[in-house]
Amino acid sequence: MKKSLFLLLMLLISFQNFAQEEPQWVIEPKYDEVGGFYAGLAKVKKDEKYGFVNKKGEEIIPLVYEDVDWEFIEGLARVKKDEKWGFVNKKGKVVIPFIYDSVTIFSAGYARVLKDKRVGFVNKKGKIVIPFIYESANTFGNGPLGVKKDGKWGFINKKGKVVIPFIYENADIFYDDLVRVEKDGNYGFINKKGEEVIAFIYSAVSVFIENMAIVSKDNKYGFINKKGEEVIPLVYEYVFPFEKGLACVNKDGKWGFINEKGEEVIPFIYEQETSFSEGLISVKKDGKYGFINKKGEEVIPFIYEQAWSFLGGLASVKKDGKWGFIKKP
Repeated sequence: MKKSLFLLLMLLISFQNFAQEEPQWVIEPKYDEVGGFYAGLAKVKKDEKYGFVNKKGEEIIPLVYEDVDWEFIEGLARVKKDEKWGFVNKKGKVVIPFIYDSVTIFSAGYARVLKDKRVGFVNKKGKIVIPFIYESANTFGNGPLGVKKDGKWGFINKKGKVVIPFIYENADIFYDDLVRVEKDGNYGFINKKGEEVIAFIYSAVSVFIENMAIVSKDNKYGFINKKGEEVIPLVYEYVFPFEKGLACVNKDGKWGFINEKGEEVIPFIYEQETSFSEGLISVKKDGKYGFINKKGEEVIPFIYEQAWSFLGGLASVKKDGKWGFIKKP
C-alpha cells in the first residue's frame, strides 16, 4: 500500500514538473527587439540597428538599417536608411531606392509613398503610377482607392479617375463591397457606387470581419452585421474583432472572450488583450505573461515579462530584460 502511494506521489510530481517545464530556447536571448517569423524571417534589433534572421538564428539581412518592416509583403520589405525609405527583397537587394519620406507595404502591386509632403503610388519596379497630388491616401483594397484632396476624401480607380466624389471627412479601404466613411462627425458604410448602406449613427466603426463589424456609441462597444443589425449589444468597454468564432472583449476592466452569440467562453480575469494564433494566446495575469488555449487552460506558465503570439511554431518572449524565442509545446 505504501509503495503504491509512493509511486502515485512520484507520478504526480513528475507530471507537475513536466507541465510547468520552461520551453527550450531556439534562438538565445541576445537582441534588444524581435518580431515574429514571417516566411522564415524575423525582424531583429541590436545596437540600434535592424535586420532579419532565419529560424537558425543566422543574420540573412545584416543589421544596418535604422528601421525595417515586420515582414515581406509581395516579396518586398520596407527599410529605412539615412532617414529615407526604400524596399529590399528577401536576399537584401535594394529594389526601390531610399528616396521617400515614408512608404506603405505593397497592396495589389502598388505602394503608397510620400515625397515633398504629397502622396502618390509606385509599382514594384519603382515606377510612379499615380502622381504626387494628394494630401493623403489609403492603400488599394477590393474596390476604388480612398484619397484626400482639398481637405475631403473621395475615391479613384487605378487609372486615377474620380468615381466617388470628395465629400467625406474620413474614408477607409473597401473590403468586399462596403467601405466605412465619416460624414458630419459620424460613421457609416457605403457601397462601390457611393450609396449609403448602413446609416451614419456611430462614433466609431470597424471593418467587417467574419461578417460582423465593431461599432461604438456613447463610449460602449458591440457588433453589427452587414444589414446594420446590432447582433451583440453595445455593453462592453472595448472589444476586438471575431477570430474563428471568438472575440476578446473588456468588461469592468478585465479581458475575456465571447462567442458569436455573446456568450462568455473564457472568463474576464486577464489584464491585457491579445488574439489567438496557432491555437494559443498570450495573456497577462498578476503582472506576468503566459499562454492559454481556447478552453482557457494554461499551456505555458506565467513567467515572462512580455510575450507575443506564436508564428511558425515560435513565439518571441522577454525574460530578465532580454528577448528570445520559445518553441510551441
